[in-house]
Amino acid sequence: MQLVEIKALTADGYERTAHVFLIDLDKSVWCHFIQHDEYLEAGQESVKLKTGDRVEGSFSIQLVNGYTLQGDAEAPGFKQPIEESSHIVAVCEVREIIDEYSCLCDIGLLGEEVTVEFEDSVTVEPGAIITIRGSLEFDPEPAS
Repeated sequence: MQLVEIKALTADGYERTAHVFLIDLDKSVWCHFIQHDEYLEAGQESVKLKTGDRVEGSFSIQLVNGYTLQGDAEAPGFKQPIEESSHIVAVCEVREIIDEYSCLCDIGLLGEEVTVEFEDSVTVEPGAIITIRGSLEFDPEPAS
């Protein structure tokens, strides 16, 4: 779980794109998530989450449509080359295989056990260093 502060938030239906600040890491990222309990028309503001709110949740990378094997010299990490987008390019160390479509990866500052979900079945081994492209997703914990 990571504690984030929402810096910017846009909504379209149930979908949200947010610029969040990872408080413990002093780093900002763009991510996507679904707000299941609030539907908004374009331009409407959320009453559930607002700029400045602090929320705990976990990150994953989804919609990954392939990978490239890297050498051992590559360090886990990521970049977001498209402005105001959840698109992410990450170098990951595969830690554990969940099933033929997903695995847990070390992605440096983003976390040591980030779920990566592929669009197609893949064969990758634990310990492999891979580069992936996908969407950075955030799964906020429900407010108590």
